[in-house]
Amino acid sequence: KEIINLIYRYYDNFSPQYRALIPLKKIFIPDLGE
Repeated sequence: KEIINLIYRYYDNFSPQYRALIPLKKIFIPDLGE
């Protein structure tokens, strides 16, 4: 869970363009991605 928090912080620093390119669900829940 520490890694997830770290990714959350890193993701929060992304620009809106990156957020649009990389859906949060695909980062944290790749199994439910598609």
